Amino acid sequence: MKKKVAKKGYFNFENSKNIGVIFNATVQDSYLKSIEFINMLRSKGIKVTGVGYVASQEALAYYPAHEGIVFFSLKSTNWHYQPIVAEVQRFCTQQYDLLIELAMEDLLPIKYIVGTTEAKMKIGRSSKIMEFYDVIIDVQVHQGLEFYIKQIKHYLTVLKNSDNDKKL
Repeated sequence: MKKKVAKKGYFNFENSKNIGVIFNATVQDSYLKSIEFINMLRSKGIKVTGVGYVASQEALAYYPAHEGIVFFSLKSTNWHYQPIVAEVQRFCTQQYDLLIELAMEDLLPIKYIVGTTEAKMKIGRSSKIMEFYDVIIDVQVHQGLEFYIKQIKHYLTVLKNSDNDKKL
Protein backbone atom coordinates (compact mmCIF):
# COMPACT_ATOMS: atom_id res chain seq x y z
CA MET A 1 0.00 0.00 0.00
CA LYS A 2 1.34 3.38 -0.95
CA LYS A 3 0.75 6.21 1.44
CA LYS A 4 -1.53 8.89 -0.01
CA VAL A 5 -0.17 12.36 0.45
CA ALA A 6 -2.67 15.11 1.07
CA LYS A 7 -2.02 18.82 1.46
CA LYS A 8 -0.92 19.10 5.08
CA GLY A 9 -2.00 21.60 7.66
CA TYR A 10 -2.39 22.10 11.38
CA PHE A 11 -5.82 21.53 12.85
CA ASN A 12 -7.36 21.50 16.31
CA PHE A 13 -10.92 21.65 17.64
CA GLU A 14 -11.19 25.37 16.84
CA ASN A 15 -10.35 25.28 13.14
CA SER A 16 -11.51 21.80 12.08
CA LYS A 17 -14.64 21.75 9.97
CA ASN A 18 -14.73 18.01 9.21
CA ILE A 19 -13.16 15.09 11.04
CA GLY A 20 -12.98 11.41 10.21
CA VAL A 21 -12.85 8.99 13.14
CA ILE A 22 -11.86 5.32 12.85
CA PHE A 23 -12.40 3.02 15.80
CA ASN A 24 -12.49 -0.61 16.86
CA ALA A 25 -16.08 -1.42 17.87
CA THR A 26 -15.44 -5.10 18.60
CA VAL A 27 -15.52 -4.53 22.37
CA GLN A 28 -18.63 -2.73 23.62
CA ASP A 29 -16.68 -0.42 25.94
CA SER A 30 -14.50 0.81 23.04
CA TYR A 31 -17.59 1.26 20.90
CA LEU A 32 -19.36 3.34 23.57
CA LYS A 33 -16.31 5.53 24.27
CA SER A 34 -15.80 6.12 20.55
CA ILE A 35 -19.45 7.10 20.01
CA GLU A 36 -19.24 9.42 23.01
CA PHE A 37 -16.11 11.06 21.52
CA ILE A 38 -17.83 11.49 18.14
CA ASN A 39 -20.86 13.06 19.84
CA MET A 40 -18.59 15.44 21.75
CA LEU A 41 -17.00 16.57 18.45
CA ARG A 42 -20.43 17.07 16.91
CA SER A 43 -21.51 19.16 19.90
CA LYS A 44 -18.70 21.57 18.93
CA GLY A 45 -20.32 22.03 15.52
CA ILE A 46 -17.81 19.83 13.69
CA LYS A 47 -19.00 17.53 10.91
CA VAL A 48 -17.86 14.02 11.87
CA THR A 49 -17.88 10.85 9.80
CA GLY A 50 -16.99 7.59 11.50
CA VAL A 51 -15.98 4.06 10.60
CA GLY A 52 -16.23 1.28 13.16
CA TYR A 53 -14.51 -2.08 12.74
CA VAL A 54 -16.16 -5.17 14.22
CA ALA A 55 -14.25 -8.46 14.16
CA SER A 56 -17.33 -10.66 13.65
CA GLN A 57 -19.77 -10.26 10.77
CA GLU A 58 -22.55 -11.68 12.95
CA ALA A 59 -21.97 -9.03 15.63
CA LEU A 60 -22.74 -6.23 13.16
CA ALA A 61 -26.46 -6.84 13.69
CA TYR A 62 -26.12 -5.66 17.32
CA TYR A 63 -24.86 -2.19 16.44
CA PRO A 64 -27.57 0.45 16.15
CA ALA A 65 -27.57 2.76 13.17
CA HIS A 66 -25.84 6.08 13.78
CA GLU A 67 -26.00 8.92 11.30
CA GLY A 68 -22.64 9.39 9.63
CA ILE A 69 -21.12 6.18 11.03
CA VAL A 70 -20.64 2.97 9.09
CA PHE A 71 -19.53 -0.40 10.45
CA PHE A 72 -17.66 -3.20 8.69
CA SER A 73 -16.15 -6.54 9.64
CA LEU A 74 -13.17 -8.66 8.66
CA LYS A 75 -15.46 -10.65 6.34
CA SER A 76 -16.11 -7.47 4.38
CA THR A 77 -12.44 -7.07 3.43
CA ASN A 78 -10.48 -8.68 0.64
CA TRP A 79 -7.37 -10.79 1.13
CA HIS A 80 -5.27 -7.58 1.36
CA TYR A 81 -7.47 -6.49 4.32
CA GLN A 82 -8.92 -3.70 2.16
CA PRO A 83 -12.53 -2.96 3.09
CA ILE A 84 -14.90 -3.72 0.20
CA VAL A 85 -17.92 -1.99 1.74
CA ALA A 86 -18.96 0.91 -0.51
CA GLU A 87 -19.52 3.30 2.43
CA VAL A 88 -16.03 2.61 3.80
CA GLN A 89 -14.52 3.11 0.35
CA ARG A 90 -16.35 6.48 0.16
CA PHE A 91 -14.95 7.38 3.59
CA CYS A 92 -11.44 6.78 2.22
CA THR A 93 -12.01 9.17 -0.70
CA GLN A 94 -13.26 12.07 1.42
CA GLN A 95 -11.06 15.03 2.35
CA TYR A 96 -10.82 15.60 6.10
CA ASP A 97 -9.17 18.32 8.12
CA LEU A 98 -8.39 15.71 10.79
CA LEU A 99 -8.39 11.94 10.75
CA ILE A 100 -8.33 10.38 14.22
CA GLU A 101 -7.71 6.69 14.81
CA LEU A 102 -9.02 5.45 18.15
CA ALA A 103 -8.04 1.78 17.90
CA MET A 104 -5.82 0.57 20.73
CA GLU A 105 -4.48 -2.33 18.70
CA ASP A 106 -2.83 -2.59 15.27
CA LEU A 107 -5.59 -3.91 13.01
CA LEU A 108 -4.71 -4.12 9.32
CA PRO A 109 -8.15 -3.10 7.98
CA ILE A 110 -8.03 0.03 10.15
CA LYS A 111 -4.43 0.81 9.17
CA TYR A 112 -5.44 0.44 5.52
CA ILE A 113 -8.14 3.08 5.99
CA VAL A 114 -5.74 5.42 7.79
CA GLY A 115 -3.14 4.99 5.05
CA THR A 116 -5.48 5.58 2.14
CA THR A 117 -7.72 8.34 3.50
CA GLU A 118 -6.71 11.84 2.51
CA ALA A 119 -6.59 14.10 5.53
CA LYS A 120 -4.63 17.26 6.17
CA MET A 121 -3.61 15.93 9.59
CA LYS A 122 -3.74 12.35 10.92
CA ILE A 123 -3.60 11.48 14.60
CA GLY A 124 -2.82 8.06 16.05
CA ARG A 125 -1.22 6.45 19.05
CA SER A 126 2.29 5.06 19.21
CA SER A 127 2.39 1.52 17.84
CA LYS A 128 4.34 -0.71 15.46
CA ILE A 129 2.71 0.92 12.41
CA MET A 130 3.03 4.72 12.69
CA GLU A 131 4.18 5.95 9.28
CA PHE A 132 0.73 7.27 8.33
CA TYR A 133 0.41 9.77 11.18
CA ASP A 134 1.34 13.42 11.43
CA VAL A 135 0.77 13.47 15.20
CA ILE A 136 1.54 10.46 17.38
CA ILE A 137 0.36 10.34 20.98
CA ASP A 138 2.45 8.10 23.18
CA VAL A 139 -0.18 5.98 24.93
CA GLN A 140 0.34 2.35 25.82
CA VAL A 141 -2.41 -0.25 25.39
CA HIS A 142 -2.67 -0.86 29.14
CA GLN A 143 -3.53 2.83 29.71
CA GLY A 144 -6.77 2.30 27.83
CA LEU A 145 -8.92 4.09 25.31
CA GLU A 146 -10.40 6.51 27.84
CA PHE A 147 -6.90 7.83 28.68
CA TYR A 148 -6.01 8.03 24.98
CA ILE A 149 -9.16 10.03 24.17
CA LYS A 150 -8.38 12.32 27.11
CA GLN A 151 -4.93 12.97 25.61
CA ILE A 152 -6.41 13.71 22.18
CA LYS A 153 -8.89 16.16 23.72
CA HIS A 154 -6.11 17.83 25.68
CA TYR A 155 -3.74 18.31 22.75
CA LEU A 156 -6.41 19.37 20.27
CA THR A 157 -7.71 21.91 22.77
CA VAL A 158 -4.50 23.48 24.07
CA LEU A 159 -2.26 23.38 21.01
CA LYS A 160 -2.60 26.55 19.00
CA ASN A 161 -1.02 27.71 15.77
CA SER A 162 -0.82 31.39 14.99
CA ASP A 163 -0.85 30.58 11.27
CA ASN A 164 -3.43 27.86 10.63
CA ASP A 165 -2.43 27.59 6.99
CA LYS A 166 1.21 26.94 7.86
CA LYS A 167 2.54 23.67 6.46
CA LEU A 168 3.75 21.05 8.90
